[in-house]
Amino acid sequence: MRGISTAVAVAVLALVAVSPGAASTGPALRVEGMQSLVVRGVGFHPGERIALTAMALRGSRQMVVRATRAGRFAASFRLPTQSCGSPFAFRAVGTLGSRVTLRLPSRPCVPPPIR
Repeated sequence: MRGISTAVAVAVLALVAVSPGAASTGPALRVEGMQSLVVRGVGFHPGERIALTAMALRGSRQMVVRATRAGRFAASFRLPTQSCGSPFAFRAVGTLGSRVTLRLPSRPCVPPPIR
């Protein structure tokens, strides 16, 4: 009886280890601070080249980064801190198929008056 319950426990653990919920959820982005804007990415393919785009109302800025062996990267952007110049979203597209977009909470943008 004890051998059967041990075998059942091992089978359950094996199923949990290969279930989709136990696997990583894919690539993700995180922004750390808006003054010195650092974007961190996790869950990308090891060594993958990634086109990282910061989207703002005054245009977008793009850079290419490479993920580490652990599938991570960090990138620093120099962008205006005014509400109309700050980014509202980031998009990362990898050469091996990774793709993720991070939308930031929007702040009101009041453009300067036209003279």
